[in-house]
Formats: sequence, C-alpha cells, structure tokens
Amino acid sequence: MSFISAARRAVREAPSPISFRSALRDSPALPDDARHVIDRLTFGSTKALRDELAADGADAFIRRQLDPASIGDGECDEELARFSRLYKGGAKLISDGDSQWEVQNELLGMTVVRSVRSRRQLLELMVDFWSNHLSVNSSKHQVAFLLADDNTVTRRLALGRFDQLLMASAASPSMLAFLDNRTSRADGVRPPNENYARELLEIHTLGQADAFSEADVEAVAHVFTGWTTDPNSREFVFRGDWNRLGPAASRETLGWSPVAADGSRENGTSLLSHLARHPTTARNLCHKLCRHFIRDDIGASDDAVARVAEAYLASDTDIAATLATLFATDAFRSSAGARVRRPNELIYAMLRATDARMYYDEGVQRFSRKIREEFMRLGMVTFESPSPKGYPFEDRAWTDASSLIGRWNLAFRVAANRADGARVDFGDLAVEETTAGAFVDEICGRLLGTTLPSEEREHLLVHLGAREDSAVDGRMRKRVPALIGLTLASPSFQVR
Repeated sequence: MSFISAARRAVREAPSPISFRSALRDSPALPDDARHVIDRLTFGSTKALRDELAADGADAFIRRQLDPASIGDGECDEELARFSRLYKGGAKLISDGDSQWEVQNELLGMTVVRSVRSRRQLLELMVDFWSNHLSVNSSKHQVAFLLADDNTVTRRLALGRFDQLLMASAASPSMLAFLDNRTSRADGVRPPNENYARELLEIHTLGQADAFSEADVEAVAHVFTGWTTDPNSREFVFRGDWNRLGPAASRETLGWSPVAADGSRENGTSLLSHLARHPTTARNLCHKLCRHFIRDDIGASDDAVARVAEAYLASDTDIAATLATLFATDAFRSSAGARVRRPNELIYAMLRATDARMYYDEGVQRFSRKIREEFMRLGMVTFESPSPKGYPFEDRAWTDASSLIGRWNLAFRVAANRADGARVDFGDLAVEETTAGAFVDEICGRLLGTTLPSEEREHLLVHLGAREDSAVDGRMRKRVPALIGLTLASPSFQVR
C-alpha cells in the first residue's frame, strides 16, 4: 500500500475528533543536541520531555537519567499496579495454575507501559538492551513464570555493574530453565549440558567465536554444573553433589583457574567475575553499546569504542560510568539520525508522540493481547526472540520491503485510531492554523517537536493539494489523521 492510499484510508476510518492539545506553538525551540539526546536516550519525544530538555539542557538530562533513583515515577507505578498477577512470584504463578500464555502477554503489556509512560527512560532503554543481550524466550515451558521475577532483577542492575548483572543472569531461574542448565550435572557418567557455557562465551561476554575453543566450552560447562533451581520454590540453588570441575580442574581456561575444589559454587562466581572483566568482553560489550547508541556501522576498532571500553574496565564494569563516557564522545554527538528504530522502539515512539492512552477497559489481559498484535505484525515480540542472541540490532534487519510496509501500516493504524490496545484523541489539533504551511507544521510539531525537513514537508503539502500559503479549508481539516499517518511514516520519524 502506498503512502497516499494508506492516508486516504486513514481519513475514511478516523473517528470523530475529540480533545487533542495543540503543542508546537507552546513548545520552546530545542537545540540539535537536545533533540539528539531525546532520540537516543529515550523511547521517543513527548511535549513534557521537550520542555524538560529546554529548561535544563542536554547534559543535566543525561546526568539525571544515569541516576534513575533520583527521578520520581509515581504515575507510571500507579499504572503498573494494574498488572497484579505479575507481582505474585514464579512459584505462586505455577501453583495457582495461571496460564503461561496470559503471563507472557502481561509481561509484554507491562513492558509497554514502562517504556511509554516511565520518566526513567534511559533505565527502560537499558532494560530492553540487556534483556535482548541476555535473551530468554518466555514461550519455553514455564519460563514466563520465572521471568517476571528475573526481569525485576535486571531492572535493578541495568545501570549498575555488569559483573553483578552477569552473576544475576547466570543464577536466574528463567535463564537456567531456558538454556537447560538447571538439569546440568557432571556426577557419575553424566556429561554436562553445554548450552549456557556456549552462550555465556559467545554472546554474553567474549562475543567472538575465535576468542575461545570447544575445550573452553567444555570446561566452563563443568564449572556450572549444579547451578539449578529448587523444584518447589523455583528459586536458584547450588547442588554441590552435582558439580565436578572435570577438564577445568587441570587447565587454565581463558586466563582463569579454579579457586576451590569440586562442589563449590565459588568457582562459578569467580569465573563470571573474570569473564566480566576480560578485555575481549569489554570490547564486545562496548562495541555493541556504541552500535546501539551511535551508529550501526561503527567499527570494533573505532576510537570511540576503545575509549568506552577503557571506561568500562577502569570503572570496574560500571554501566552508568561506561555510558557517561559514550555520551561524551564526538562520535555520539555527531550521529543524529544514524539509527533506524527497531520495531519495539517504533511502537513506543508512536505511542509517546501521540500521547496515547492504554486501553484497559476490558482489563490488562485484553490490553496485553491486543498490543501484542502490533508487535507480532512487525516481527518483534518482546521476550520471545527465537534465538539466544536476541533480536538483531542491525538496521538492515528491519528495513527490507516487507518490514517497511509493516511500519507504514502501523503509522496509519495509529493515525486512524485503529492501533490495538491504545486510543489517541486528535481533537482540536491545528484548528487555529489558517495556512497550509502552518497547518502541516503544527501537526508535525506535535509529533516531532519540530518541522519536517523541506522535502518530507513538501510531500504533506502535495497530499493536501496545497501551496505553502493556501488557506486551510474544511477538506484539509478532514485530512488531519492522514497527515499524522504520513508524519509517523516519514523517514524523520522512523530514525533516531
């Protein structure tokens, strides 16, 4: 479907307008660095966010976001309280007979609320980053029940120290279940399960296939035998009688040697600490962070990556300190518009830009099921990556022809107030504008906080069949939903 045909459909299907505030006239002009910070450190622009950046500046905003405990988030917390099921704990969810499918839905629904409503935007962004880096698929048997608690731990550590986050991941019941380490034992003639050991080295830490050997994988797998869960409480326990170091006892593994005999959890925690501080881990993590926050094609040997990796090691794996260094690089400051929003980021950005209301009238399960439909259409359902590698970060993964059509269709569903799980009021948007140019600018200003670039702006005027100074008439005013759809589908909105 073309932009224009989709726009015409949006006009036909749009509900009667109600109360949507005009915004561009009341928003202070933002410098480019502030807009860039919004695009990279948050899930999307809102008028309140633009006002905050205009009042305090980009640097103060960054400092505040790096310290999420300093930011009050009461309104978001009130909305999250609706998801009462997820506060029960994994063991009780299982014993109460809750549906795994419903828990999966609500995990996604709660994540949407946090990503769209929270004022702690960088925290939410980093929870998303680490949840993808330390990926667990909630659709595997009973994993969703365990993930609700483990996600809380990820949130607590997302801007803390990576060594602690890695420890928490290794001992998390959801990771132990997902990669089958909870059944891994080396006593008797049993060979250990190597799934976790392989992903620990290949994804979570070193990240390079040539940085370790199959013998390293086998040794690491032995170290983590006995890391399991209690069958009743579903909480982590260490079974020393299942643990044997095997080949790890008689060799140095990636520069690490055992610190205790067989049957000791201390070997696992020591190895995780060693891997978290390994120079190859520093390069891998910081390259991935730089790709996420700067640009997709930044090289692993780029000066910015090296500088961020140095900060990571010097700060003893402190994530906030690492990010502070990243945000201070010239590469970050000069990379505006260089990344494409991944599907979840695009959904959040559209809901934030339109000040959408989550539709809970039929309960959080109904809301979660409906909003899930939008994620499924774009091929990226949170906590359900089919690969332990998580969803791809590469721009090209989300910009083929099929993906673009899906993204454009989402824009026009939002504009036509047909997006599943949310409602938007368009009301008196741009009612005071008398010329076509001002009319278009006011609509774009509400969604972007600024006007579109001239070429994209001209497309909207062409759609109206108007010149810059054409008088706004009733026909044009009926096309507000179509102009909103075109703006949300524009290149300027699709990138960050």
